[in-house]
Amino acid sequence: MPTTTSIDTGAEHLACWITAVGQRLHRLPTTDPAILFAHAMSGFLAIGRASLALLTTSANPADIRDHDLVFEITADAERWLTDAATEPVVNQITDRGEHIQRYLSPAALDTVAKERLRHCAQTTAIHTRDVLMGVDNDSAVPPEMRDLAHDLAARANVIATVYADDPQQLLSISDRCPALSRGAEQKELDPA
Repeated sequence: MPTTTSIDTGAEHLACWITAVGQRLHRLPTTDPAILFAHAMSGFLAIGRASLALLTTSANPADIRDHDLVFEITADAERWLTDAATEPVVNQITDRGEHIQRYLSPAALDTVAKERLRHCAQTTAIHTRDVLMGVDNDSAVPPEMRDLAHDLAARANVIATVYADDPQQLLSISDRCPALSRGAEQKELDPA
């Protein structure tokens, strides 16, 4: 049975990896949309790993719903981004976090570890959203890729809002963001 120290150490390894993914996203230059999609997939994967660790260690029904929602969003995003970026590009660029696999199933997380994971996931969601907004705002990108980027940027913003300390502040920021408010109707993606 893992000790409290090993659980906290594992959560810290996971948090550090999620942070590193977010920092890479934050520093990305403008480049080919397929490459940006593969990097955005790294962001969604990292967030998904955090949400799974939080989901499996939560007892509060409201927290479980939040983490389950985030995990579902990241699973959908992974599938759509693999299709859009193409598998060879994804295999070359996407950080799947193989080196942190042993830290993905903690038996328990203390409050500090949970807050750290939530904060790291929220920050990475914001960086993921910003990368996708860049694709959405690029008129040289084909419309179907822009639509996907727009939809996934909105979903990343949902994650950032779910994990925000002050969701109202984040919502007001997204209300002022033209890429997220473009088109009042939210259409559902059909990957088929």
